Amino acid sequence: MFWGAPTKNVETSRFFATTLAVKKIKMVNIMLARLKKKYFYRTKPRFKKPPNNTTGYLIAYNKYGAYCIPTNVIKRNSPQTILSGKVYEQETIDAIKNYYKGGAIIHAGAFYGDFFPALPYKVYAFEPNQESFLAAQITIKLNKLDNIILYNYALGKTNSQMKLKTKDGNKNLGGASYLSENGDQLVDVKSLDEVIDEEISVIHLDTERTEMDVLKGAERILKKYKPVLIVESYDEAYLQSLNYEYIGDAGLNKIFK
Repeated sequence: MFWGAPTKNVETSRFFATTLAVKKIKMVNIMLARLKKKYFYRTKPRFKKPPNNTTGYLIAYNKYGAYCIPTNVIKRNSPQTILSGKVYEQETIDAIKNYYKGGAIIHAGAFYGDFFPALPYKVYAFEPNQESFLAAQITIKLNKLDNIILYNYALGKTNSQMKLKTKDGNKNLGGASYLSENGDQLVDVKSLDEVIDEEISVIHLDTERTEMDVLKGAERILKKYKPVLIVESYDEAYLQSLNYEYIGDAGLNKIFK
């Protein structure tokens, strides 16, 4: 046996070993990048060019997915929460999931879709503010959601047209827009009984003090399917007349069943 030291062969072996190690490190980095993209969320927004008919918007992320937020409302509570990488109204989302028993969900006051990525069920969503509606459409596309059916009108007791107040001076109201005779945007108003004709499991309303009008336009649904109600504004006497009882809270919302 030859006991000499074949320096060239040793160097070649080291070269191949080093090359293999570098390749493995690259593969690990690629796998980590893919995992991060799939399972981790961003807290830093990415700015985008403004689409037509908007003043600009940005994309922010939390653990559920991506959200399109109009830049002129970023100081409001919901955008600030999402921009920090957190979940807005986690208690309400949990309540919707806990009381979901099949069928579909009604979610009125959708804003830019701040609940959309968290809800895996069929959702009928309503947002009358034109700019918020556009942002909500983009949120749906960003997350490739095919379970959200989004309508660009308000809800009420009957079908009509009303004015929506979307600004308070120079301040954009965003998700706090509300129906008012002094509104600046003419919107269609529909009753839920005219729009929906299928099993509803949960109704979540954030319609800025018009929740009872919305429910009065949904009496057929309430009597037929007995959905759980999650609302901020309510008339307990009216709900009791429909055999609903208060059962608890979800953040700022009251739950009736």
